[in-house]
Amino acid sequence: MNGIERRLFEGNGIKGKSPVYSISDVENGFYRNAGEVFSVSLAQGDTAPCFFRNWCFQFLATGDFDTLQLTKDDVDDQEYSSLIERVEAATDLTELTEEIVSCGYTGLVKLDRKDIIIRAIVLHATMRLTPILQQIRKGIKAYNLVELIGRHPDLCSNLFVPKEDDDRAEADYTDY
Repeated sequence: MNGIERRLFEGNGIKGKSPVYSISDVENGFYRNAGEVFSVSLAQGDTAPCFFRNWCFQFLATGDFDTLQLTKDDVDDQEYSSLIERVEAATDLTELTEEIVSCGYTGLVKLDRKDIIIRAIVLHATMRLTPILQQIRKGIKAYNLVELIGRHPDLCSNLFVPKEDDDRAEADYTDY
């Protein structure tokens, strides 16, 4: 489980991690395989993949997530985190225009629109992970885990999302 976490996920881990954006890993089915490993591990009472960000878990549980709940703190990709920091600190956005526009922002690139620009970066950095999360979700269909998570997201979140007090359910105590 630690190898999957280190290889396929990024972030500080305190509030969970997001998948690493890697088209080659998607193409090779690594995220689907990871989802299958998560299912098998939980079904056998082994280690839970308790390192997902809450919004990523919400996607696994429902096939969707609430983009209105996303904040800049949900961005784990260093490139986009850095861009957000540079936008926040900028006194002139001219040098950042190309990077901002490449995130799908189509409005005027002006200092008084920093909040809207940062929002566009957050959405771009998180929504581009949707195909990866879809592939993980396909993998966790093994042992009907995706259905179980969908029916009992509050109970299952402790298996996927780290809690600050680290008081989470162990796989030994789940009933499939």
